[in-house]
Amino acid sequence: MSLLTLKAWPSIVALVAAAAPQGAFAQIVANITCLSSFGWMNNSLGQNPCLVTAYLGSPCGGGSYEINVIPAGTQYSGPPLNGTNPCQCNSVTYSLTSACGVCQGLIPVTWSSWKTNCSTAFTQLYPTTIPTGTAVPNWAYLDVVTGNVFNATAAQLNGDLPESNATVPLSTTSTPTSTTSTGSSMSTSKSSNVGATVGGVVGGIAGVGAIAGLAAWFFIRRRRSRRAPLAAFSNQSQMTQPPRFYDPADPRTFPPPLPSTIQTTASAISYQNLANPQDFSQQSHPGQYNGVPEV
Repeated sequence: MSLLTLKAWPSIVALVAAAAPQGAFAQIVANITCLSSFGWMNNSLGQNPCLVTAYLGSPCGGGSYEINVIPAGTQYSGPPLNGTNPCQCNSVTYSLTSACGVCQGLIPVTWSSWKTNCSTAFTQLYPTTIPTGTAVPNWAYLDVVTGNVFNATAAQLNGDLPESNATVPLSTTSTPTSTTSTGSSMSTSKSSNVGATVGGVVGGIAGVGAIAGLAAWFFIRRRRSRRAPLAAFSNQSQMTQPPRFYDPADPRTFPPPLPSTIQTTASAISYQNLANPQDFSQQSHPGQYNGVPEV
């Protein structure tokens, strides 16, 4: 049996369940025993991920779903093109089905391969009501888009709680993603991207221009504010010290006095002696008689 045939096994079982008349038989079957080392995958009801997977597939299969053991070296594949439904086209069912394979020692298929035939794939969300009688572990809602594969180590670290069930669904903020598109939608998306890019470039240029203009205005204003006080101080200095002209009535306009000197030349002394002839005549000279004349 080829690998492709083995990979399609779960999808064939789902198709058989969906093709049967509703109410003809309603059974959820998962006769699979996991390795004891993967007991942490069980929910609070003691159900392994294979049985929980069967429960999640039953709403889209008339209340019935069966998942079986597959040989070693094979993988559980996603839904076929003619058998896609919301119960399988979501990351929660993918994670539980992958865990069902891992607990048997199998390698899980990638998320991108699982959702290949899904027109809409829900991430971190189970899009329909969880059937009564089961509980979905919290690790089944982990992100698989980033790594593109179920991560058993991350699931074990995250743990089982809090669980979600028919009465307590898990609240998420994720949105469905479309995996197929028409030519018109692609062209619309490209046009939107081009418009957004052009708008971003124009907005960026306008923002840079506005910042540059504001910086220039601030620089010029600051430069003018520095020059204004200097000019005012210069004018004030000139106004407070007007030129003064000579005014006989204003001693402040008199020229500074010249330094005084005493001349002690011979001519000056002679002039002073000649000014008083008596003093000159009374002066004694050597060999001159100054007494009363004798008879």
